[in-house]
Amino acid sequence: MPTTMPQHTPRTFAAGLLTALIAVASAGEADPGYPGWRGPEGSGAAIDSGVETVERFADGRFAWASEAENPLPHDWKGISRPLRMIGNGGYGQPVVAGGRVYVATFTPTGPEATIFWENVEADSPVVTKRIDADDTLTCIDAATGLTLWQTRIPESGLNFAAKMYAGHYIPCIAENKAVWVGCLGQMHCVDATTGDHLWTASTGGVAELDARYRAYCLDVGKVGGRGPNDRGFAEWKAEADAPMTPEENAGSRGFGWDSTVVITDGVAVANTRNGAAVAHDIESGEQLWRRPGALCATRGPLVWHGAAGPHIVTVSRQQIACLDPRTGAEAWTSPCGAGGNYNGHTPAIAGDLLVATGPESDGFACWRLNADGAELLWQLPDVFASGYESPLIYRDHLWISRIRPKRLLKHWDDHAAHWPAAFTDAARQALYNDEGRVGFRNAMACVALESGRVTSVIGTPMLDHASLVAADGLLYMNTYGLTLVAADPQQPQILDRIDVQNIWCTSPAACNGRLYFRGTRKMVNCWDLRAGEEPLPARDPDWRNARIRLDLEGIRQPSSGHRVTRYRGGTAPMTPGTDLRLHLRTREGQIRQAWVTYPPEHADPEHAWIEDCTLNDGRLQGRLHIRAVALHYRPTIDVDLRAAQVSGNYADPDTGTTRNGPITGVASRVVQANATVALRLRREWNGGMNPGHQTYLDFRLEDGVGVDPQLRTRGKSEQTWTATFDRFDVTFADGVLTGDLALQVASNGHAKGGDYRVTFAAPVSCNRFSDSFRVWRNGEEVTPHNPVNRQIWGSMEPDANEALQPENALYEISLERALPRDKALRLFLEYRAGDLVSAKADSPDFCAAAHTLDTDAVRLDQGRLTGTVGVIVRTDGFVPLSDMPARYRIDCAMNADGTVTGEHNGIYGLRQPRKGTVSGVVLEGP
Repeated sequence: MPTTMPQHTPRTFAAGLLTALIAVASAGEADPGYPGWRGPEGSGAAIDSGVETVERFADGRFAWASEAENPLPHDWKGISRPLRMIGNGGYGQPVVAGGRVYVATFTPTGPEATIFWENVEADSPVVTKRIDADDTLTCIDAATGLTLWQTRIPESGLNFAAKMYAGHYIPCIAENKAVWVGCLGQMHCVDATTGDHLWTASTGGVAELDARYRAYCLDVGKVGGRGPNDRGFAEWKAEADAPMTPEENAGSRGFGWDSTVVITDGVAVANTRNGAAVAHDIESGEQLWRRPGALCATRGPLVWHGAAGPHIVTVSRQQIACLDPRTGAEAWTSPCGAGGNYNGHTPAIAGDLLVATGPESDGFACWRLNADGAELLWQLPDVFASGYESPLIYRDHLWISRIRPKRLLKHWDDHAAHWPAAFTDAARQALYNDEGRVGFRNAMACVALESGRVTSVIGTPMLDHASLVAADGLLYMNTYGLTLVAADPQQPQILDRIDVQNIWCTSPAACNGRLYFRGTRKMVNCWDLRAGEEPLPARDPDWRNARIRLDLEGIRQPSSGHRVTRYRGGTAPMTPGTDLRLHLRTREGQIRQAWVTYPPEHADPEHAWIEDCTLNDGRLQGRLHIRAVALHYRPTIDVDLRAAQVSGNYADPDTGTTRNGPITGVASRVVQANATVALRLRREWNGGMNPGHQTYLDFRLEDGVGVDPQLRTRGKSEQTWTATFDRFDVTFADGVLTGDLALQVASNGHAKGGDYRVTFAAPVSCNRFSDSFRVWRNGEEVTPHNPVNRQIWGSMEPDANEALQPENALYEISLERALPRDKALRLFLEYRAGDLVSAKADSPDFCAAAHTLDTDAVRLDQGRLTGTVGVIVRTDGFVPLSDMPARYRIDCAMNADGTVTGEHNGIYGLRQPRKGTVSGVVLEGP
């Protein structure tokens, strides 16, 4: 039992919501929702609701971005990975029960101190963050996204964002209780209706070790190393306490990787990191039993509803065990050998059928459970396996994700002999792209559950270490975004994919036609995929308790610079649309939520939200500051919400005006045959083992031929690998840098050693180049599948001894005050033998995207540039309607010292102020 009371902070909301009883979330009820990890039945699927769903995100609607935000946006600066990859309070999946969404996180608290972690940018300053943390459970209204209550268990966790790791803190909702295991192995229980804290209990073993590790972190002022396996902690503990026991050392990582919880017969059961299953009474918190065994902590236990009543089923590397939930007594055990090298997933259960990795290989196998044990029905080959991604059972079929296409293709003909209907020539061809290379990072297979027959195989985008979820005929995938798949066992089809800022490694939840997924800024986002129009209110709306949508006609032009946030997988996109759409949700006359979309209902609220809004007596007025990806809007607004149809006016201060100003710049030599070259390869070039750094290849060009290569990393190369070149054929001709390298890599502990060959052919523009490479190790191609990971880029510095020639020069010209707010536009014009061979433009102080440059009539004569330049100013690169045309007449000349001076004048964008009206409708009542 806890020794301190929790901080329970309920939010103000309607009295009817406060007193509403939560539905018991268990299999067989009318609306079980998605009440825990792997759904109401342990299969990964929700109970089909019968609602008709759409097949494209744009045909549905973005329902809401939660009022609750993640606890860590302020605690990640300096970490080399994007915000979406550090857990943001944990990788907890949202679960849904009784019309509510529950999310478990840890919330940093306490004083700040220096935090150490391994993957920090080399040039980052020393960062001080909070070490302590509270385990936290947030309850959200599933219809509106408003926070109903939030319960914090004080001084129960650690800020594992310092390590960029966090556990899967996923609650289980049943019997009007919410139970989960926090980040230091403590099991918590709260009332699922009110959020009242009922009890906290240690799961023993590693949880007790973690409590001492927390004391160590607070004592020395850091979170670092390998959790409780940190050498510094072992030395500290030896002085302050007894040495760690073998049980404590077993599997202890300190990252909160205890399993998820299942509840049955009044008992909550979880697996711990030191290989034990523990059971607690959900009324008292008393530990009822503890069963040691070779269990995997990330493999959660299951509930089997057999003829003799509910039982707990655990799957270890050696056996399947069926246990009485109240006593832990063995009903039976059966050998299975499941686990192999892939032991991170949770097995799946549907009725009496259990799926886990099998006894003879890592391929999935199926057992039939009965009163005497588990009967093995079938097993698949090694290729049909997954790592941390759990299998999905849906509509009498098993769905296996994250199959490596190369492994699948290696024995394709053998598979086709067994399952000709699935392994067809068309299916094989679909795994390749137009260049004849494997076009997907993963493949997915569907298997008939009773027979083990593979019914279909398709290529899929790369899964984000998340598991498949199914509901109402659709499969949902977290693929560095969200992907919809038609759940047809014979002909599955990828229906749609969108890029959103969802948290890495976290599975979505789906039920009743709605998809709930974690965001990086907002705690939960909800997409409504039910077919049909959104119903209008049947009665007069109440602006005090309503959802309000306002269409802001014509707002899509930027007013100040804001760089596009990038993350692994691309730049956050926006669906093309005409006007900005503002969404507000009010409760008791106060604005509780606000977010922004572009029709048709683009919804990436991580990069589209409103920061300030004033609502007084039904009148929305004042000045707004809306941020949407790279754009800033600051309109003034005056809207009366007291009528059924809202109306009002807004004005945006930005205008398109004539711009005049001086030209300054510099002309530099372009590379012709001699240069110093700095080339970089992505860190995956040698198979992904280069520890967190790009690889640098430095060399010189002499008469168009590369000489004196040096290969190094940003860190200490001698601690990573030693490279020896057997061949270095690099040439520069006709504006293309071509390379064919052969080298030997000797590993010093991190890299993958072997004989490597690397090839590339990169066009050079403005003394810069960027393209892709191919790489082989020991004769086998290991080129990364993701285009982002097979990039090279670099720069070429011309030989200083070459003379500056006007007809062979790179002109970098700055057109002062050419853009709104007196920002400068930069032009890059590259001439060779008097011909324009490359033209680019940008404005780093205005927006991040490079501009599209069209040199309509630019002439170069004796070092003098004259004519007209046309520019399309791309404000974010994903909203074409926001591109603004501009035309400038320039007249400038190169001086003897390489400087460029002159004048320009022209027109940017529109020629009159942008004004418009607001129209909208109140969509929902309270």
